[in-house]
Order: sequence, then C-alpha cells, then structure tokens
Amino acid sequence: MTLKTLLSSTKINLAEAETILAFLLGKNREYIITHQQIELDRKVIKTYQKFVKKRQKHYPLAYLLGYREFYGEKIIVNKHVLVPRPETELMIDYLLQYLANNKNDKSYQFIDIGTGSGAIIVTLAKTLNKQLGQIYKNSNFLASDISQSALQVARKNIKNYNYENKIKLKKSNLLAQIPSTYLTSNKTLIITANLPYLSHKEAIGEPTIIKEPRLALSAGLNGARLYKRLFRQIKIKGIKGFLLLGEINPEQRKDILKLKNDILKDCSLSLEFLQDLSRRTRFFILKD
Repeated sequence: MTLKTLLSSTKINLAEAETILAFLLGKNREYIITHQQIELDRKVIKTYQKFVKKRQKHYPLAYLLGYREFYGEKIIVNKHVLVPRPETELMIDYLLQYLANNKNDKSYQFIDIGTGSGAIIVTLAKTLNKQLGQIYKNSNFLASDISQSALQVARKNIKNYNYENKIKLKKSNLLAQIPSTYLTSNKTLIITANLPYLSHKEAIGEPTIIKEPRLALSAGLNGARLYKRLFRQIKIKGIKGFLLLGEINPEQRKDILKLKNDILKDCSLSLEFLQDLSRRTRFFILKD
C-alpha cells in the first residue's frame, strides 16, 4: 500500500496522520508530503492503524509519540502527566523579559510547583543558559509535584537535557514540603505554577482530555481550589520578596482576585493579569 492510499483512508486530522507516519518512518512531515507514492512496510501500516484507533478514542497524540514539543524542545510525556499546552510557553516569554528588565538581580531561586513533565523548569533552565548565562549560573532550580509518577517523567526530561546537577526534584503538596531554605534564601524567589484549574464539570465534559490524568486537570467546583491552598501556604510560611506566575482558566480572574483579597489582604502584594495570544486572561502575577 502506498503512503497516499493509507492517508486517504484515514479518518483523523490529516496533519496528525502525517505526523504519526513521519514518526513511524523516522522522517519529518515534509518527507511524508513529498513522498506520497512510496510503498509502506506491512509492519508500519499495522502500527499506524493501531495509533489511529487510539487517536480516534481521544488518546493524545503526544502520548502516542512519547513527546510534545514545547518552546522548541522535545519534552517526554506519558499518561502520568498533562500534555504541555502552547499557551503555557508564554510563561517562559514573560520570565525572560522580566529577568532581562531586572538585571540588578543576578541570582534567583526558581521553584516550579505542579511540575508534571518538567516542561516549564527544563525549558526555562535551557533558555536561560543560552540567553542569560550569568543568571543561569548563579541560580538554583527546584521542581515539585505531588505525584511520584509525574516526578519520574520530569526526571527523564531533566536527565535528557543533562540538568541532573542543576534542577532538583521534590515530592510536595504545592509548597508544603519545600524546605524553608528554598523559600527564605538570599536569592530572589520566583515561583511558577501551572496547576490544575478546570472545574469538575469541565474536566469530565471535555472529550479531548479524557485520557489525561484527572489529578493534573481538575481542581474543585470552580477550578481554583489549589490556588486557594497555595495562597494559604504563602501566608502561613510568611514568604517574602517573591514573584508567583500562575496559569489559570480565563473565567477565573475574579476567583483569583477574591482569593488574594480574602487570604492575603494583610500582605502588601500586587496582583496583575496577563493575556494569551487570543487576548484572554490566562496568567496572573502575584508579587511582593
């Protein structure tokens, strides 16, 4: 069977079909597009058809391939972690701009909570190493997650990019088990958090995410439960001199503002919201 014939008989998105075939053949999509008449091996066809059946059942393409591109890097993923989303890449853009604008600070403590695959912390470390080498050299990096299975995936990505001696891992319920030395050091503290922010209804009602881990998606009735817990931990631990960058559902702006006013009302913190490329509220910045 030719490549063209196989693709024409496939009932999934053409771009995804081409990506799967490219993966199985060890080629890029351009090769698939320009070599439509090649004959395919029976083993390749059989494996391809298995992949397509899984994709039709909403199995994430990234899980089939074993990786997802994030900020130009290949990040290993599997069923134990959320597939990194394109909009989350904007967190890296913001941090790079922030660090470039605050050149008086040369050393930071970066903590990525709910790290999942480690996409944010690994990409941040690699990009800083390329663009702001002195800051990278003088800074510490810590990634935490409540899921041991997720931490195993993060460890693979850290090892894949040779950051075992730079990025530390810690199992923790948000900041609860993070040692105080990480939170009160003389380095400026920057916390990134792409926590589960879907409501229970949203998490069970969207077929495209049905195969992703519920622990990484759902966070209570309004989806803000974990940020509420995080804000309480910040208050209890008395963390000072920090910047928290968090990703949220666009509908949660009022919820985050209320949490800040209710829980952190006695703290002199500023709260700012950022938009994604669709001009929807997607991130918040809580800063001391």
